[in-house]
Amino acid sequence: MKKIIPFVFIIFFVSSLSHSAFSAGMARPIGMGGAFIAVSDDVNGIYENPAGFCFGKGQELGLYYSGLSEGAAGGIGYRYTFGDSAALGVAVLRNIFSSFYYDYQDRYAYIAYSQKIFSNFSLGMNVKGEQIRIDTPASMEAVGYTADIGLLYKLNSSLSLGLVLQNALKTTFSFNNGQEYDIDRAIEAGVAWRPMGENLLLAFDLTRVPGSFIYNFGVEGKVTEPLVLRGGVSGATSELAKRSFFVGLGFYMTKDLVIDLAVGANSTTGSFSWLF
Repeated sequence: MKKIIPFVFIIFFVSSLSHSAFSAGMARPIGMGGAFIAVSDDVNGIYENPAGFCFGKGQELGLYYSGLSEGAAGGIGYRYTFGDSAALGVAVLRNIFSSFYYDYQDRYAYIAYSQKIFSNFSLGMNVKGEQIRIDTPASMEAVGYTADIGLLYKLNSSLSLGLVLQNALKTTFSFNNGQEYDIDRAIEAGVAWRPMGENLLLAFDLTRVPGSFIYNFGVEGKVTEPLVLRGGVSGATSELAKRSFFVGLGFYMTKDLVIDLAVGANSTTGSFSWLF
């Protein structure tokens, strides 16, 4: 019984993390409700859709910090582009959560590669690992590895489509007390539309997970030259799911230095991006 009770908390907690134990997020996609599969044109593509971040130019460094209702999360990501056809990305992240029943912390590591096959079509893949530690008060630890495979197709300058097979390598977290937890595969599809060029972006994602669909819708609009506003909604078809709303903004200190902020779902996320 002592082993079963903490494992129930593992199942509950991991299941409550969007749709995977592997999760990450900077302020820009969060401010858009997580709708980023068909966008992914910056360092966020390392986590969201590894096919997309080769469409950016130059090197990019991104840092984020999230204050959550019962914890905190933070991370750093780096993208290096090879000309205008390929990019390499790495990231390290950490989450910490606490409650009356348990203390939870995990560490993530990502390495990703994105390659244009044609000028408007790219493929990408990330390999990611996660180390989990849960104190209930007994300590439970596990390590798992998997990968995401993505593609991005730009039909024209206004419309793009994205597809990601998340957790393509089946992963089982084996805890040191003998318990195991499987991470399911998920298929994510997205569409992004820019009806007013760089001034307005509309994005929609749909994810198929066992027993449910997860949807994300987001909008990003340029108000003035340095200021961008965002909004979004996320939910699922599951009867137990709740709809969550998000708002955010981006402020361009210079053309290459951006501060982003997102608020929603009991969290506040701030991030900083430097393109050089």
